[in-house]
Amino acid sequence: MKILFIGSDQERFIQLQMAWGRTTSSFTQVGSPEAAAFTILHESIMAMVCDLTDSSIAWQEWLPNLLSLPQQIECVLIATDRELQRFEFEELRGCFGVIHPPIYGVHGMITLSQLSQKINLNQKLKTMEDASVTDGLTKLFNHAYMQRQIEQEVSRCLKTSDVVSVIFLDVDHFKKYNDQNGHPEGDKVLVKVAQLLSLTVRRFDLIGRYGGEEFIMLLPSAPLHVAVAIAERCRRSIQTTEFPHGQKQPLGFVSVSVGVSTLGDSGIKTRAELIHFADQALYKAKDGGRNQVWYYTENSYHHFQAEPASQMKVRETKS
Repeated sequence: MKILFIGSDQERFIQLQMAWGRTTSSFTQVGSPEAAAFTILHESIMAMVCDLTDSSIAWQEWLPNLLSLPQQIECVLIATDRELQRFEFEELRGCFGVIHPPIYGVHGMITLSQLSQKINLNQKLKTMEDASVTDGLTKLFNHAYMQRQIEQEVSRCLKTSDVVSVIFLDVDHFKKYNDQNGHPEGDKVLVKVAQLLSLTVRRFDLIGRYGGEEFIMLLPSAPLHVAVAIAERCRRSIQTTEFPHGQKQPLGFVSVSVGVSTLGDSGIKTRAELIHFADQALYKAKDGGRNQVWYYTENSYHHFQAEPASQMKVRETKS
């Protein structure tokens, strides 16, 4: 955890570190609120300690601004009654507590101990929250979270007439890979595939592990031709990456089969339909020989081939 001390008093900063007495904490000192705001916006700060006895800082101007930053940061004030009287009660409601100098006083030590306990609790809750939405192996979003996000995105698109696409990817002959090389090696393949997918999609796209060796991607505001292009990039990225034991796979390398569908295309209007047609397109890719991208449009399934990409784009424009 990182603690930010705002003030120019170096001796007081050292006292704070010694009073905290926890090696798991990292302390940073800045001499101005401007520097503090910059640090908070660019680093992971768990708590800030504001030295209101530092008369070189215009605390009446800056403290409300620091407390109103969007990050959830606990704030402790070092202040005498004289400094506190300059503020209205409402202005200080966002503060965790006040330490009256010296820091080593009983009240100060109790405040720091309570702050430490709250930060530890917040970290545990954050860990639990992350575990509830992410897959433990790949660190991608899990099945349940992706389902909720798809439902919300479909609802948004139906209200705004926007589009959204879904991509299903399945690692080809994954059972054979596990049987030949062992499950730990298979897990490494899944982790590597997850990393490659994360590097291939757009910044705001969502990727999840749907189950086993199957992955799902949610592409907001992506029409069919954009989604198919992203799917093809993913397929090619995995095919051209060297995986351990990949040469022993039936195709001579690790590959994925991919299915794509788009809300609004060919009458797709619900989450269930969006998932169903992408899933069926994936099975078409499997049946067609694997290491392929198939997509659903014009009430039928089509095999994407890089050469006639422009033709596919024209077909989608007409639908």
